[in-house]
Amino acid sequence: MAQSSGDYLACWNADDLRVADSLERMVRILDEDSGLGWTYGDFAISRAFGQMEGRVVSTPEWTRELGTRGAIGGAFFMWRRNLLSSVGWFDEQFASGGDFDYTVRLSLHSKAARTPGLIGYFLDERAGLSTSGDLQPIERTAIQLRYGIYETLDWHYVHPSLRFRIGHLLQPDSGWAPIEEWVPGYAQLIEGRRSAAWRIPLNTAKAAARRRIVRMLRHQ
Repeated sequence: MAQSSGDYLACWNADDLRVADSLERMVRILDEDSGLGWTYGDFAISRAFGQMEGRVVSTPEWTRELGTRGAIGGAFFMWRRNLLSSVGWFDEQFASGGDFDYTVRLSLHSKAARTPGLIGYFLDERAGLSTSGDLQPIERTAIQLRYGIYETLDWHYVHPSLRFRIGHLLQPDSGWAPIEEWVPGYAQLIEGRRSAAWRIPLNTAKAAARRRIVRMLRHQ
């Protein structure tokens, strides 16, 4: 990224495949709307290297809420290079979840739009950093804690995720940097999500009670 000079940057992992015109289509989306900061699209999950078939993952239309609560960008996204000054670099603490963390920051700083059509083939041989062992869910949990994504936490991974510095980014040019330097209104974001998180167990209990009542009525 530091050595690049183009207007746009894009993800392309060494073991994944892109559709031949995917970069062209993504550039067109950003060229046509200067108000967009990044773009992403649908992808397929393949089971063998070089295989161009698999289960297609249909990505949702971007909203700030979706973009800051999940990894909707997938393995193939493109963003404007001039966002580096506000979004920063990938957090080098992460070996697997860096793209998730980065698209959350992109969504906090800019708008996005889907690029129509299939973008590429993500390899899942159950042997990679993001598809085997506990590394991926542990890093995902650390990122969820960082941005207050409490409603989808897997509590089994909370303790091991605390080995990461949740409140700091490891940046290649400046070392450790507080997250507040790269996320506008970070304290307010977390406080608002922390307050909303208390409703999650209550809503879950209400839903369970409703299901129980319905079952009881059916058996009367």
